Amino acid sequence: MKLHSIKYAIGAVLVTMLACTKMDHHYRDFLTGGEITYVGRVDSIQVYPGHNRIKLSWKVSPDPAVRYAMIYWSYQGTNDSLKVPLEYHEGVDTAFAVIENLGEGDYVFNVRTFDDLGHGSVNVEKSGKVYGDEYIGYLDPTALVSAAYKDGEVQMRWLLNPDTTAIGSEVHYTNTDGDPAVYFVGPDVEELVISDLDYTQPTQYQTLYRPNTLAIDTFYTALQSIDMEIANPNLLDHSQWQVLTIVPGVTFDVQEDQSILASGGSNGHGGVFQAIEVEANQPYNFDVTVSGNGAIDTWFEVYAGTAVPQQGQDYGGTIRMGLNTWTGCGKTPFNGQLSAIGCVGNGNPIVFPESGTVYLVIKSGGNSLGNGGITLRNLEFRAVNAAD
Repeated sequence: MKLHSIKYAIGAVLVTMLACTKMDHHYRDFLTGGEITYVGRVDSIQVYPGHNRIKLSWKVSPDPAVRYAMIYWSYQGTNDSLKVPLEYHEGVDTAFAVIENLGEGDYVFNVRTFDDLGHGSVNVEKSGKVYGDEYIGYLDPTALVSAAYKDGEVQMRWLLNPDTTAIGSEVHYTNTDGDPAVYFVGPDVEELVISDLDYTQPTQYQTLYRPNTLAIDTFYTALQSIDMEIANPNLLDHSQWQVLTIVPGVTFDVQEDQSILASGGSNGHGGVFQAIEVEANQPYNFDVTVSGNGAIDTWFEVYAGTAVPQQGQDYGGTIRMGLNTWTGCGKTPFNGQLSAIGCVGNGNPIVFPESGTVYLVIKSGGNSLGNGGITLRNLEFRAVNAAD
């Protein structure tokens, strides 16, 4: 006999129901040659389909002699059964059993109850279906029309799934903090916006199904890759950052995880820079997530100019944005967009009078950049649409 993992539970009939049971609580058939005694049978069997398993529930008989139920079934010519002990508890009259490790297909279950003497009830039959890999193979993911990244958000458009057993989809992505995340998309959603999705990391989705409202399991399609369209792409390339040493003491370390760490102090001065091609009179926005534990007598500045940075030389011009402990920001722990928490610079948008190559320079210096330094993440330099 095939072994199955079993879960079961039993509640009891109400005391008032027991009080109404006659002394002659067994059913009796009088046949030639003797008497056959039947105990009370189960009632109102319900079947809940699952993934290679099934759940059966039923109303237990008010007959106090009942001690256990037997569930019988066959699969591909092999008969099997399950014994479910029944214990009565006041106030509940429903029992259930979950049968695990079943093959996929249609089943007919027969349920009988028994007392301690082996007297059985009348058989009660119920059909049910178990789902598995073959069913999953027929499930189609909801159609994703488009996915586009623009201005820090991902906009997605979906077609409504014609299969009413589809309960929605899950978008699996990496958020802007570098953590895995899941966004649930309901079955009636045609458009959505995800504001914390890191479009530089792989994004996938899968659709969830339940074959009917009583199903105890959710079924998932295979993960589908999402090809992201980039509106106004980021003009910065992490692999193109160059370290600028001006005065020893402050170091900028370009990390493999797409971040940059600025650390040190001792009145040193350093930075990073990158060449960018821009168009005349086209507005651009720059931003970066900066975090630190608080600096001492320190400045942190961003420039964008046509002058080529030179090692050992300071870089000047118009400060676009930055931190300055003398002005009042960066002295205490901070973590946020520089455009929001900075306290110096002209801010966005940045416009150039001529097309060509400009250099984005980020530099810092001073007494101490703080314990752990200043971390830069999510550096972006993007064109801004006229409508924006």
